[in-house]
Amino acid sequence: MEELIARLRAQAGLTEAQATEAATIFVSFVKSKLPDALHGTVDSVLSYKGTVTDQAKDKVRQFSGEVEETAREWTGKVADFFNKKKGS
Repeated sequence: MEELIARLRAQAGLTEAQATEAATIFVSFVKSKLPDALHGTVDSVLSYKGTVTDQAKDKVRQFSGEVEETAREWTGKVADFFNKKKGS
């Protein structure tokens, strides 16, 4: 949101108050066109410091880390399962 306000100030010559109001109106308009489930995504994109591409990369890294952690966890469980079967 800060980036949007800064751009409105720079490109449209708006004051801080005017740019903030315009940004708020814009965000409300965008949200009114989207399902409620996507409102959080809009807020997330606008509050992120960086580009949308950077945000996507961060999400992929986060997801990748979660997948890796789950894979390690399941590898241990599978190994335990087969080790127990051998001992039976």
